Amino acid sequence: ASKISLSQAVNGTMRVWGWIPEDLRVPNVTRSQVMDEIKATIKIFGALKSWREYDPSQVDGATFLTNLLEKGGRQ
Repeated sequence: ASKISLSQAVNGTMRVWGWIPEDLRVPNVTRSQVMDEIKATIKIFGALKSWREYDPSQVDGATFLTNLLEKGGRQ
């Protein structure tokens, strides 16, 4: 299983790190494709100029990320 982590933003910097196995056990998906997708997502969002609305009751990470993607990186 993959393990990707994000740090809490400190001094305006959020760090991404983790491990993605060579054998993903997902048909037609390679480790390289996953890395490219992560890099593309970071490039799309880039530096944030304002704090996003944050709902502290939101505990579902997938829903949170989906909402961010629907906004296209904007508030």
